[in-house]
Amino acid sequence: NDPTYNIAGDPTSGIKYAPRLAYFTYVGNAADGNSANYGTAAGIFGDGTADGYLTATFTGLAAGDYSLWVGGANYALQSVETGPTTFPTYGVTVSASLVPEPSTGSLLVYGAAILTMLRRRKG
Repeated sequence: NDPTYNIAGDPTSGIKYAPRLAYFTYVGNAADGNSANYGTAAGIFGDGTADGYLTATFTGLAAGDYSLWVGGANYALQSVETGPTTFPTYGVTVSASLVPEPSTGSLLVYGAAILTMLRRRKG
């Protein structure tokens, strides 16, 4: 999301428009099952098991802001619950984890080793 001014990148230009989704890079998508379930369209990656659950992992993402969109339908099995336009709803569980950069851990280890060597040298 990027605050936009009436002169791009110049916060002194006066008018600030509300932050908005200014940059969007498609990272990927996932589908339940395999190509037997969703066809052979390019860009669709299945989790391999058509069990009503979906698992996907996106790795190698740079630091930044990300948007996640979850949706779906099973048109063949839709049923009306209480009214002509009321369809079942389903829960979604999303978990995200941060993985530290290896350089941070390496820096800590090397720094501790150097401090240990300096301490031994003085002792």
